[in-house]
Amino acid sequence: MIIADKYLLKTCQCALAISLLVTAIPSMASRTISELEKLDYDEMVLTGTAQSGKTWIACLQTSKGKQLTVKTGDFLGLRLGQIKKVDAKGIHLTETIPINFNEWLERKFFWPVVSDKSMRAACKWTAAPEKIFT
Repeated sequence: MIIADKYLLKTCQCALAISLLVTAIPSMASRTISELEKLDYDEMVLTGTAQSGKTWIACLQTSKGKQLTVKTGDFLGLRLGQIKKVDAKGIHLTETIPINFNEWLERKFFWPVVSDKSMRAACKWTAAPEKIFT
C-alpha cells in the first residue's frame, strides 16, 4: 500500500508540474506560430518604425530579404519574444525563457532600429503611416 501511495503521489506531482508548465504560458496553447517565431534575432533586421494614429508598427527584414510588419502584442524570435511596445527608436521585447522543468525567466530588452540609412530606406510599408521614423 505504501508503494502504491508513493507512486500515486509521484504521478500527481508530475501531472501538477505539467499543468503548471502549460498554464505558465497560456498564449502558446491557442495560437499558431508565426514565420517570425521560426527565426532568431540575428536573422532579422529592424529597418524602421512608424505611427498610424495611436498605433505604432515596425518593419522587419529577414535574412532572405522578406519584409514584414509587426506591432505591439506580436511574437517573434525563438525564445517566445513578445513585443510590448514600439516607438520611434525601436521595439521593446519580453522573452519567456525556460530555466527548469516548470520555471520560466522573463527577460526584457530593447531592439533599436538599424543605423544603416540605406537599410532603413528599404522598408516598404503595407499601410500608409502618418509619421515614419526611419
